[in-house]
Amino acid sequence: MKNREITTNVFWQLFFHLHIVFAATALLTGWLQFRLKLSKGPHYHWHGFIGEIYAISFIISSLSALYISPYSNGGTPAFLGFFTLSILWFVITLLGYINIQNVITIRHQQLMIYSYALCFSGVTLRLWLPTLLLFITEFDSAYNIVAWLCWIPNLIVAHIINKKINKTKNSNHIFQLKKNK
Repeated sequence: MKNREITTNVFWQLFFHLHIVFAATALLTGWLQFRLKLSKGPHYHWHGFIGEIYAISFIISSLSALYISPYSNGGTPAFLGFFTLSILWFVITLLGYINIQNVITIRHQQLMIYSYALCFSGVTLRLWLPTLLLFITEFDSAYNIVAWLCWIPNLIVAHIINKKINKTKNSNHIFQLKKNK
């Protein structure tokens, strides 16, 4: 567990709480973005508005996570896992934002699926950790594993989702071409 010197540090507390509050905000707003009714049609403006909230939340949460990650339980392996997660979440979401600003909607959609998979790592961490502690009784060892396990499988699932969406879009596109001939 963290020593008292770290947990009573004003800067650590500030960045820890910023990370938690804004990660939760990103989690709550992010899932709304996958509702098709919000991303198309008369409610499209809500998609952009909620996307802005997600973007602000991810920036604050991922950057504050960069500050607190060196103080992770478990030591260097956990630090590297959480630091890598923070960098990936920041870069992938930023690229998703840049793509939608350039009206590259398909790439934006793919990147935001990856972004939300990384955002969801907070949930998967809380699911994996108790399970790991059943088999690995030493907390720091389990935490070193969960620092990677909380997000790598999420990215694999996001990749599978993106492949399935692309396959569906391509088959629908081919069907439309055949139908129009």
